[in-house]
Amino acid sequence: MTRASQLKKHPKTRLPVWMAGGIILMAAGLLLGAVEIGLRLGGYGDVRLRAQFPQTYAQVRELQCIYADIGARAVREAGTVLYRYKPVTTALYSINSLGIRAREVPPTRPPCAFRVMVMGGSTVWGPRVADNATIPQRLEVRLRAALSAHHVEVYNCGVEGFLFQQEAALAQRLAERIQPNLVIFYHGANDVRSAFLYGYQRLSPFEHDSETYFARGRQRGMLHRVRGAIMTSRLAQLARDVRSRIMQWIRPARNATTFDRSPRTLLSPQQKEQRQADLVAGYASDKAAVEAFFAQRGVPVLFLLQPRLATKAIKTDLEREYERDFEAANPGFADFVAATYSALQDQLPDVVDLSGIFDAEQGEIYWDVVHVNPKGNDIAAEAIFHVVEDKGLLSHRQRKSSAR
Repeated sequence: MTRASQLKKHPKTRLPVWMAGGIILMAAGLLLGAVEIGLRLGGYGDVRLRAQFPQTYAQVRELQCIYADIGARAVREAGTVLYRYKPVTTALYSINSLGIRAREVPPTRPPCAFRVMVMGGSTVWGPRVADNATIPQRLEVRLRAALSAHHVEVYNCGVEGFLFQQEAALAQRLAERIQPNLVIFYHGANDVRSAFLYGYQRLSPFEHDSETYFARGRQRGMLHRVRGAIMTSRLAQLARDVRSRIMQWIRPARNATTFDRSPRTLLSPQQKEQRQADLVAGYASDKAAVEAFFAQRGVPVLFLLQPRLATKAIKTDLEREYERDFEAANPGFADFVAATYSALQDQLPDVVDLSGIFDAEQGEIYWDVVHVNPKGNDIAAEAIFHVVEDKGLLSHRQRKSSAR
């Protein structure tokens, strides 16, 4: 039998294309998994995580899950512009029956109670930090030390993503139940960013009850979770670090930034001025309405503009990287923030800008362009306490109690 006839009789066995592709993908997955395990065992990225979360590093993986978990619990309320969270209690955070991140409001109010509502967005709510490291809770500790004769209760009424319009509506909704002695708004980032990207808009009430505000994101299911796991992996961090080093090396040659995608927003000077003016007018209107509502109840209201990364005097390498990337995607945003904050204070002198509170800090404070770590929350709470004290609100409380 010839060689040719033998080959015809016993043809060479070949794997189907789909099977070969599957084997290659499996091998690649195993290789990447091994590299990921090696990076974790070697501690790659630990220095950065410890810098971002110095007080809660041991819990950082669980804390990173707060975003996804709490987002799936945000319920939209028909007929309002509000969404709030379903009640839940974990080792790191608690949502009470009012849908806010705080303890339950006692059914009876102690005679010596001094209650504070802190309104705001995610910086007040406290992503990636446990309950006891949020700004409202740190403020409560500070107030208790100053008002030892009073029963101090500070309620965290921040909701991630809220604009001032929503904060104002929620404050009025919660006022009857909480009966505060003081209301504090600590905000600015969401409103300025929204106005810059989309122009100032008045929100419309939700027409229908929705299962959750983030229902669409949750429906992405497994793909969404897989993408999140990939983006937070040590491999992804290594790739970002390598890319950053390469861009730093070639930047002088082509005068580029670390962010080489097309800018998200390009506004003319006239557009910026109009969006800024619209925001200031809308803010002033909502502020007046809130003040009138609480004035009828004899409750003072403070309006505080939160600092952004761009305002920190001494930035770390990581913070500068955050700032460069965000500014490259949104050219002119830092100037827009500064101009808007200045315009708000010009027209509303009682609005306090806290942008300088991190100037003396040389270490890591920010873990993106607006959110801060527990150390930053401590500094913010201390700054808020001093504003309350300087405006005489603590002595006012003491005189009011003694008069009773």
